[in-house]
Amino acid sequence: MSKQDIIDTINNEFTGKAIQHSEQCEYLTDDGRKCVIGLFIPDGHEAQRSTGDVECILGTYPELSDYMPSKSIRFLDSLQREHDSIPTILDAEGQREILTKWVDEHYDEFHKGER
Repeated sequence: MSKQDIIDTINNEFTGKAIQHSEQCEYLTDDGRKCVIGLFIPDGHEAQRSTGDVECILGTYPELSDYMPSKSIRFLDSLQREHDSIPTILDAEGQREILTKWVDEHYDEFHKGER
């Protein structure tokens, strides 16, 4: 997936941090919010109800790697950590701005040599 495709997905689909029953981010909450990695998990997939880091999810559900925005686990993990570090007091628009800026600034360092 290209940098712009990831940015477009975040801009079009991200509705705010997905924290619900605990302090831990969830891939999908009962009210339909998805974390930045959860945006790329197909609707209805069992992994949507999971918590934990992206490497653990891909270890449990290796078929999800085909849906992820990158083959780089380091990129996905870093994107997830950026998402998790965003203050929850920011509205969804502010959160999207932080995430898209991060993707714009860091995508190339994880995808050197790819076309």
